[in-house]
Formats: sequence, structure tokens, C-alpha cells
Amino acid sequence: MLIMTAQPTAVYHSRSKINLGLEVLSKRKDGYHNINTLFYRLDSPSDILRVSVSNTFQLSVNDLSVANDSSNLIVKAIERCSQLKAIALPGIEISLEKYVPIGAGLGGGSADAATAIEIFSDWVSPLTPKEKFEIARSIGADVPFFLMHSYAALASGIGDVLIPIDFKLNYPMVLLKPKTLSIPTDKAYQMIELSNEKKATDLYMATQLPIEEWDGLIRNDFEEVAFTIEPSLAHIKERLISSGATFSLMSGSGSAFFGIYQTLEQATKAYEMFRAETTLEVFINNNE
Repeated sequence: MLIMTAQPTAVYHSRSKINLGLEVLSKRKDGYHNINTLFYRLDSPSDILRVSVSNTFQLSVNDLSVANDSSNLIVKAIERCSQLKAIALPGIEISLEKYVPIGAGLGGGSADAATAIEIFSDWVSPLTPKEKFEIARSIGADVPFFLMHSYAALASGIGDVLIPIDFKLNYPMVLLKPKTLSIPTDKAYQMIELSNEKKATDLYMATQLPIEEWDGLIRNDFEEVAFTIEPSLAHIKERLISSGATFSLMSGSGSAFFGIYQTLEQATKAYEMFRAETTLEVFINNNE
């Protein structure tokens, strides 16, 4: 297989995301749900994918709890790229260093899939932007977002209808995820109560307001579900607020929460305090 690069190895950073608001509006006839959300890309945490030439396609992972077979979205992405180009699986090895928590609502697996699509295009056979997005959409609703160059995008439909927006969060952020607790996305959707179709909040306009005014306006409909499944999660959010965060929200269907602070000094102090606890995974973003 011809490798379309002269590089012996390459390193790719696979970013994560938060949801600045997540509303479940209605259930569709196909069984999925229409949502309204604002995806926002983070620089930390991020996974690292190292690529090298190999005799066969291989995926290795530094986390034994992460599968390296076709259930892994990286493998699925490479398989679908190969199918689209009508070629055999390429002779490359991808080594995944996993740092984005699993089951956190931070989009780690989706980001890895998007990065794998870019790897295939760089190393094996060039893909057009349309081809990349078609493959991404076939893997997961939020995978296309990670192919975008924009920091932020409004998402509707099942999360796959994307509108990039010019928005940059210029405040530091701390993320917390309980190490042993995750919320299954399918279970979270099953527990969402929908009587009538909800009206979507204009999340772009909401984020133009001072952060002090976000509470009550920007919401995550999965928080109530998560607190029902695991009441201790409400304490995570309360602790972020008590540590000085001006605004806090759960990301995705959980179980990670983010807190936005007015100053880097506040965020750093909170980060150091939470990092001392062995039960939490803790990350900080300067967002400068």
C-alpha cells in the first residue's frame, strides 16, 4: 500500500469538547432525538495518536479498558475510509495514548474517530472535505464537529447539523470527572421526559451575555437525569461553584462537569485543590 507521506512517524492531537447548553427538544420517528447544543472545543484534555508505517493495520492503546478492535471508533473510521476508497486496510500502526476520560460527555471517542479520518487522508489516500464529513456522520453525530476548524458550532438535528460560529471563551475553566462514575448515553436518553416539543434557546445570543447571566438560561437537560441516577453528581457541581466558578454545567450526558472562572488565579487555586483528591480526574484550560 502506497503511503502518501515521507514521514516515518507523525503525532496527532485529538481534542475534546464541552456542551455550552444541551437541550433535548423532541423524539424523532427514527428513534433518535432532536437536540439543540453549542459544541465548544477544548485543548485539554486531549488524546495523542502516533502514526507509523506497518506491514498491516494495527491499533494499540495505552489503556487496557479501551478495545482495539472494530468497536473502537478509530478502527471503524479507518475501515470506512478504506471502504469508500475501495482499498484494503492500510499498512499503518496507530498508537493511542488515551487521556480524555471515557463516559465523560467530552467527546473523546468521537474526536479520535475524526482524527483517524484525517490520518487516513494524510497517510493513505486524500479525502475531500465532503468525503470526510460523510464518513464522520456515519460514525457518530458529534464526529463531524471535530473535523471543523472553528472552536465553536451550534448543533441541531441529532447533533449533526452544524453551524460554525465566531465565539471564543476567554475565561479559564476547570473540569471534574469522578473516576469511577459514568452515565450511559442510551440510558440518559431513555430517562428524558418529553411531553411536548420544547422551544430551542438561542445559545449563541445567550453566550454573548455576561457569564453571570448564564445560569438558568443555558442548561443541560441531562443534569436532572444524571442527578437521579447518581445524586452525588449534584455535589460535584456545587463544589465547582463554591470554589469560585461563576458558571458550572455538566457536559453531554455526563459525568464530567466544567466550571468557568473569572480569573486564572481562581481557576488554578481550584484546580490544585481538586487535583489533590484521588477520586477525581481534573483538567484546566486557560482559554487564552
